[in-house]
Amino acid sequence: MQKELDAVLSKLDTKAVAEKPLIFHLGHLGNAKVVVTCSGERNINAADAAATVLERYHPTYLLMVGIAAGFESAGVNLGDVVIAKACYYDGPGKETPDGKEPEHEQIPTSQELCDFSQNYQKLDWKANIRVPSPANSFQPSVHYGRIVSSETVIANKEIMASLLAKHRKLRALAQEGYGVAKVAHGRNVDFLEIRGICDFGDGNKNDDWHEYAAHAAAAYAVGLLRYIEPIVATKSATAWEGQSIFLEHHVSPPKSQAPPLTDEERRDLPKLLKAVHYIWVEGQLEDYSLHVHQRPLIALEKQAMPEHVERYRDRLLARPERECQILPADKAISAVFQEVRNFLLILGDPGAGKTVTLLELARDLIASAQNDTSQPIPVIFNLSTWVESQKKGLVEWLVEQFDLWYRIPKKISSAWLQQQRLFLLLDGLDEVKAKYRASCIAAINAFVKKYQPPGVVVCCRLEEYVALGDMRLQLEGAVCLQPLTEAQIATYLDRAHLPHLQTLIDSNENLREIAKTPLLLDVISVAYENVTAEEVNHSATETLETRQQQLFDRYVDKMFERKVVKPEVQASLLDKLKWLATKMRQHGEQVFFIEHLRPSYLGSQIQEKFFQYLFGIGMAVFMGLLFFIVGKRTYFVLSSSGSGASLLWAGVVVVIMIGTFWFSTKHSVPEAIRWSWQGAINRMILWGCFIGIPAGIFFVYQGFSVDTIGKWLQNRLGLDDKVLLILGGMSLFGWFGFFVGGVTQGQLPDTFKFSPNQGIHQAIKNLWLVILPFSVGVGVFFTVEDSSISSGLTMGMVALLLGGLLFGGLVPIIQHYYVRFLLFASHRLPFRPVTFLTQATQLFLLRRVGGGYKFIHRLVLDHLAKKFDPTQEQQAVEKVTALFVSTLMIVSLLFKGIDNLDHQYLYIWGQVAYYNRNYEQAFRVLSPLAEEGYVDAQNYLGRMYQYGQGVSKDEAMAEKWYQRAAEQGNAEAMTN
Repeated sequence: MQKELDAVLSKLDTKAVAEKPLIFHLGHLGNAKVVVTCSGERNINAADAAATVLERYHPTYLLMVGIAAGFESAGVNLGDVVIAKACYYDGPGKETPDGKEPEHEQIPTSQELCDFSQNYQKLDWKANIRVPSPANSFQPSVHYGRIVSSETVIANKEIMASLLAKHRKLRALAQEGYGVAKVAHGRNVDFLEIRGICDFGDGNKNDDWHEYAAHAAAAYAVGLLRYIEPIVATKSATAWEGQSIFLEHHVSPPKSQAPPLTDEERRDLPKLLKAVHYIWVEGQLEDYSLHVHQRPLIALEKQAMPEHVERYRDRLLARPERECQILPADKAISAVFQEVRNFLLILGDPGAGKTVTLLELARDLIASAQNDTSQPIPVIFNLSTWVESQKKGLVEWLVEQFDLWYRIPKKISSAWLQQQRLFLLLDGLDEVKAKYRASCIAAINAFVKKYQPPGVVVCCRLEEYVALGDMRLQLEGAVCLQPLTEAQIATYLDRAHLPHLQTLIDSNENLREIAKTPLLLDVISVAYENVTAEEVNHSATETLETRQQQLFDRYVDKMFERKVVKPEVQASLLDKLKWLATKMRQHGEQVFFIEHLRPSYLGSQIQEKFFQYLFGIGMAVFMGLLFFIVGKRTYFVLSSSGSGASLLWAGVVVVIMIGTFWFSTKHSVPEAIRWSWQGAINRMILWGCFIGIPAGIFFVYQGFSVDTIGKWLQNRLGLDDKVLLILGGMSLFGWFGFFVGGVTQGQLPDTFKFSPNQGIHQAIKNLWLVILPFSVGVGVFFTVEDSSISSGLTMGMVALLLGGLLFGGLVPIIQHYYVRFLLFASHRLPFRPVTFLTQATQLFLLRRVGGGYKFIHRLVLDHLAKKFDPTQEQQAVEKVTALFVSTLMIVSLLFKGIDNLDHQYLYIWGQVAYYNRNYEQAFRVLSPLAEEGYVDAQNYLGRMYQYGQGVSKDEAMAEKWYQRAAEQGNAEAMTN
């Protein structure tokens, strides 16, 4: 009836007309999607309408809301609301020789919805009726019982009484409820019938209470769904209105309406879709072969395991665990994904095919998004890196992964996550360190609750997930990939043209068990490709684990046999692969990139911090010595022999050492750089004012003087030396700030690396690109200012080092190559690892992934890591530590030698300046040398004080320096 339809539509938040012949009104209740329709009269029409809604909208909750006749003698009044605990059918029956045989059937309604209703009825729902009652001061009551469905309208008091006599729990009579209940029950959909009482089915039947009864039932039904929606923070909704109305409310993570796509999203999201397809479908799924021969992918059986996820409605109502069921092998994972409202946990044993299954789902979702731009885009991430992010929320971790994998700015990816643009496919929960695994699950649950994504899928090994105990992902369903059946194994071997292996597998119980795992069946097909059952060693004492180890050992040997590798080369390669597997496990890495080598690769997991800080200290000492040697003869120090200048430079060196230590421990190689004009200008003003002005005041205090540029400005602008020195300090540090603020460092996404060590090579290019213009600018300035090419070269060199330290990545680049040297010296890795990695790839033990390398499967990585001897690690650590200390000693001696050469160079520089009658510059250069005991410089200083050359004439100072030179044996000084 139209009154019943209008009553429900008036209480929705939004609504719209969809399509015919049935008219579906689509709207919302809060975050819940709603569809409302009229069913038509009689049970058969109502059943047909219900089936259409279930096929088209896949609702979880189905409500039938409308008016009905009440049983007055059962205590039901006009305007009251009746909730059906069961739908009873009173059909016409069939004619028999003994007379008419009535047809009776009863279908229970949803216990879950009844439980919700019991709690909701205690609230003040009556205010939502919003139409006047025919009776003044009337307050409707709620009744629970059976509602009978009849094929005819009844207006007979005696018939009503006879029905109640036969079934004492009847509370209302209508026409269509049973048909809807039968369809919902057959499809396992939660159903509830809600009726407002408009008459008593007697001769006094009229329309006086129709409108109020329709609004009472609608107010209760819509209010019930509003009550459920905030409690079940993980739901979407469907219900059904009497003369038939549906409201949709799924029990799944909240699916708030995503806003329309912006122009930027229409441009950028298809690019992301292409990147995901290229990386994961083309680069992984289509190339997911273990070796030379492409093996057929197997359609895997899946077992539904809902007990492994925490669905909200099960927790809220304390429902028992649902029964597990085996899903057919030909059922696509995308179909399972849809059935659980896009929130799925994929479990399985090692090698069961979890990653391949996830990639197949991604392929199907990509195809769907390509056909419909409004569909969310699937993105795949591996959770193994959560090992370094356990204190962050999932959003922070995800935006970092977007930046690393797809080079998408954090601001954009964060907006996409909040606007429900993405399906999150998260692989490798079991690869998260055990102590962080629970926090990772908690972060996923918190993300689902707060951000309401359109879908989430998580993959994990079954054993690691069960070990978490009561910690559960709050998703909607879980499937566990099942072992292969004998028929599947036989089909696989037949398609791979290896039917003879069936005899081998049948002959060994452990091999039969191993072959049930898809990956291991693939390994068997390679390792025993040309082997008969008689050639395989069988031992009565062998275990499943030892047989599996033998299988992988034979697989590895088989790979080496194909390439005819010498035994000594094979042993060396295997040692390096075992070490690499151990380090990848230690760092939680799926793909190894040469540029990721850092001090933590030198020792065990326990020794990571030791090497990290040891290298930090070593690099700080190295850079401190370097800056001291190169910078101690700079313009600023040479221009004043006072303690203030020395103190300034000492402070600079200390700051450089602290910065070097920080850069070294951070290990952030600037593989990618961006330029920001806004950042450059802001930092230039900030540094120029807050650092440059104090520095200029310091120059004035120390008695610095202006030279060429300063004197030119003095003549042009009429400014005194003090103002010009302060302006010079602002210009110098503003120039530094301009480059520091303008350059934004970052790392190339691993998916953008197409050649080995591309990150380091790009970082070196970036280093020169950034610091060359900076250092050239500084060098030119001091060349002109001091009228000396030597001064310009010295300051340009200081700027080169300082620029490399601040924004060129000099420290991590030096550290990277030094780590490679130490690994080479300890026989862990060649100095050029590409050769070794290429050999392992040709042996089909590694796979090339862009610019990185990964083991063909994690089981192979685990196998090789287990065979690594930890005593070798300790020996290597001792050797590396000794090499490191020796290197520092050699560097110290080298710097001392450089310092001596530097004395010779500066003396010649000062001598040339003296004979060119540039006495002021000669005095600046020779004064520090004389203070350090350089005898010839002391003699020159005595002469300059004696004759007033470049300094005020001072007989006492002349005598002092002549005396010092004479004490060291200078003949000329002895005669003065």
